[in-house]
Amino acid sequence: MTRLPSLLAALALAGCAAMPRPQVTISAPFDEAAAAEQMQDGDGSVKGSALVRQQGGGVVTCAGFPVGIFPANPYSKARMTAIYGSERGGITRTPKEQSPQFTPDPPAYTALLRETRCDAQGFFRFDKLRDGDFYVIVPVIWKVGHSMQGGMLSTMVTVKRGETKEVVLAH
Repeated sequence: MTRLPSLLAALALAGCAAMPRPQVTISAPFDEAAAAEQMQDGDGSVKGSALVRQQGGGVVTCAGFPVGIFPANPYSKARMTAIYGSERGGITRTPKEQSPQFTPDPPAYTALLRETRCDAQGFFRFDKLRDGDFYVIVPVIWKVGHSMQGGMLSTMVTVKRGETKEVVLAH
């Protein structure tokens, strides 16, 4: 299964080989132990879908693409703000915008990511989540000629008391 960070890197570099990646220094510390604890099994779930409406009115979903979920903490909030302009998430278009190169960029940050895939209808689900805040990130991309369209969508979601939270990432 393709790892989401690899997909993110490929998307960030698509069509932009000559452009340097923006450098972002994050001052918020990454607490690996707390993040690992947040990713332990719980009784909550997140289910949802992701889609982007094309200029002509067509809708493209995340069907077949990997979807990632990881804990929202001060470090990840700073990264999300650098990428999406908001700690709540959003959309970053490809290939116009490149993913920044972060300092520090601890390996455990991406190692804690859980991944699934969108089904043929563009739906996904994560089970066994602990109470807390998480980021869901998913690509919705397609190619027109030699140009990549769409982008990476992300949102923050809060799971509590074993609930199943439903999210729709749309643009």
